[in-house]
Amino acid sequence: MQSCLNCKKEFKYTQVLSSIVGQFKWKIVSCNYCGRDHKITLFSKFLISTSIIAFPIVMVQYIFPDPPLFAVALLWFAAWVITILAISPYFIKFKE
Repeated sequence: MQSCLNCKKEFKYTQVLSSIVGQFKWKIVSCNYCGRDHKITLFSKFLISTSIIAFPIVMVQYIFPDPPLFAVALLWFAAWVITILAISPYFIKFKE
Protein backbone atom coordinates (compact mmCIF):
# COMPACT_ATOMS: atom_id res chain seq x y z
CA MET A 1 0.00 0.00 0.00
CA GLN A 2 1.33 3.41 -0.88
CA SER A 3 2.02 5.98 1.80
CA CYS A 4 1.69 9.75 1.96
CA LEU A 5 4.38 11.55 -0.01
CA ASN A 6 4.68 14.18 2.72
CA CYS A 7 4.56 12.43 6.10
CA LYS A 8 5.19 8.81 4.92
CA LYS A 9 2.14 7.43 6.78
CA GLU A 10 0.46 4.56 4.98
CA PHE A 11 -3.02 5.09 3.52
CA LYS A 12 -5.85 2.85 4.69
CA TYR A 13 -7.08 0.17 2.29
CA THR A 14 -10.67 1.44 2.36
CA GLN A 15 -9.54 5.01 1.76
CA VAL A 16 -7.67 4.07 -1.41
CA LEU A 17 -10.41 1.72 -2.61
CA SER A 18 -13.05 4.41 -2.20
CA SER A 19 -10.89 6.79 -4.24
CA ILE A 20 -11.03 4.28 -7.10
CA VAL A 21 -14.70 3.31 -7.06
CA GLY A 22 -16.27 6.14 -5.08
CA GLN A 23 -19.25 7.47 -7.04
CA PHE A 24 -17.73 5.92 -10.19
CA LYS A 25 -15.08 8.59 -10.61
CA TRP A 26 -11.47 9.04 -9.53
CA LYS A 27 -11.33 10.92 -6.24
CA ILE A 28 -8.52 12.70 -4.44
CA VAL A 29 -7.07 10.91 -1.42
CA SER A 30 -6.33 13.11 1.59
CA CYS A 31 -3.84 12.02 4.21
CA ASN A 32 -5.45 11.52 7.62
CA TYR A 33 -2.33 12.76 9.41
CA CYS A 34 -1.04 15.79 7.51
CA GLY A 35 -4.05 16.62 5.31
CA ARG A 36 -2.13 16.69 2.03
CA ASP A 37 -4.13 15.76 -1.08
CA HIS A 38 -2.90 13.08 -3.47
CA LYS A 39 -4.14 12.30 -6.98
CA ILE A 40 -3.95 8.95 -8.70
CA THR A 41 -1.36 8.97 -11.50
CA LEU A 42 -2.50 8.75 -15.10
CA PHE A 43 -0.60 5.49 -15.57
CA SER A 44 -2.41 3.90 -12.60
CA LYS A 45 -5.77 5.00 -13.98
CA PHE A 46 -4.87 3.56 -17.39
CA LEU A 47 -3.62 0.30 -15.88
CA ILE A 48 -6.73 -0.29 -13.77
CA SER A 49 -9.14 0.72 -16.54
CA THR A 50 -7.42 -1.48 -19.09
CA SER A 51 -7.25 -4.47 -16.79
CA ILE A 52 -10.95 -4.14 -15.91
CA ILE A 53 -12.30 -3.53 -19.42
CA ALA A 54 -9.97 -4.41 -22.30
CA PHE A 55 -8.26 -7.54 -21.02
CA PRO A 56 -11.48 -9.43 -20.16
CA ILE A 57 -13.08 -8.52 -23.48
CA VAL A 58 -10.18 -10.02 -25.39
CA MET A 59 -10.00 -13.08 -23.14
CA VAL A 60 -13.75 -13.77 -23.36
CA GLN A 61 -13.49 -13.97 -27.14
CA TYR A 62 -10.88 -16.72 -26.90
CA ILE A 63 -12.04 -18.62 -23.81
CA PHE A 64 -15.84 -18.44 -24.26
CA PRO A 65 -16.50 -18.13 -28.03
CA ASP A 66 -19.78 -20.11 -28.00
CA PRO A 67 -23.08 -18.38 -27.10
CA PRO A 68 -24.21 -21.07 -24.61
CA LEU A 69 -21.25 -20.15 -22.44
CA PHE A 70 -22.28 -16.50 -22.23
CA ALA A 71 -23.57 -16.83 -18.64
CA VAL A 72 -20.28 -18.38 -17.60
CA ALA A 73 -18.43 -15.53 -19.32
CA LEU A 74 -20.48 -12.97 -17.38
CA LEU A 75 -19.69 -14.71 -14.09
CA TRP A 76 -16.01 -14.85 -15.05
CA PHE A 77 -16.07 -11.13 -15.91
CA ALA A 78 -17.74 -10.22 -12.60
CA ALA A 79 -15.19 -12.27 -10.66
CA TRP A 80 -12.38 -10.61 -12.64
CA VAL A 81 -13.63 -7.08 -11.89
CA ILE A 82 -14.04 -7.82 -8.19
CA THR A 83 -10.55 -9.32 -8.03
CA ILE A 84 -8.91 -6.39 -9.83
CA LEU A 85 -10.69 -3.85 -7.63
CA ALA A 86 -9.75 -5.78 -4.49
CA ILE A 87 -6.01 -5.83 -5.28
CA SER A 88 -5.74 -2.45 -7.00
CA PRO A 89 -5.12 -0.40 -3.80
CA TYR A 90 -1.82 -2.28 -3.43
CA PHE A 91 -0.58 -1.30 -6.90
CA ILE A 92 -1.93 2.21 -7.36
CA LYS A 93 0.47 5.15 -7.30
CA PHE A 94 -0.21 8.72 -6.21
CA LYS A 95 1.16 12.16 -7.04
CA GLU A 96 0.73 15.47 -5.24
